[in-house]
Amino acid sequence: MKCLLLALSVILLIGNSEALKCYLCEGDPNCDAEKVCDASEDKCFADITPMDDGAVFYEQGCADTATCDLVVSDDNPLTACCQEDLCNKFIISDSS
Repeated sequence: MKCLLLALSVILLIGNSEALKCYLCEGDPNCDAEKVCDASEDKCFADITPMDDGAVFYEQGCADTATCDLVVSDDNPLTACCQEDLCNKFIISDSS
């Protein structure tokens, strides 16, 4: 019984330590809110969207590889993805 409890504890610790953690923010580039990503979300992202009125909308969070592959390109330099804990704070900068 003790071995079973020990094994479950180890599995839980390993499972929690492997989950990616990203900044999760909408609108505020200086936000420090953190989120432990879902198991299917293996990347952090950051996005800057220029609005029609001249304002800039900032968004950061968790994403899966397929989503990052779709939105990150040379044609879209204001979106970026990364794969380390809390790496999406300053991976892109507002060039305006």
